[in-house]
Amino acid sequence: MKEYRRNNHEPKFDRKSAQLCKQVQQTLEYLLGDILCDVDAIVNVADVQPAPFTSHLLVILQVSGATTREVLFNVENLVQRKATFLREEIAHTIHRKKAPTLSFHVIPL
Repeated sequence: MKEYRRNNHEPKFDRKSAQLCKQVQQTLEYLLGDILCDVDAIVNVADVQPAPFTSHLLVILQVSGATTREVLFNVENLVQRKATFLREEIAHTIHRKKAPTLSFHVIPL
């Protein structure tokens, strides 16, 4: 995970950022099973990355099975509509002052 230092803009690896991303990934894997149960494909959380800092996270979802454009579009729409719910649930799981905002990117396997 890349995080930027405050005094200069050189990237560094941060253990806390990696820990946060892993916690968010595990929480999303659990929650997405319920949200995407009506989708005719298997959706996995491939990665969670700071974008560019940990106050905003990029979630990469990988869809396998029937990966037509329509299925990818439906997965992305469902996740975007439930983004507020997902953020609230993540806030309950992680112990931080502010929960990170989430962006989603859906890719076929």
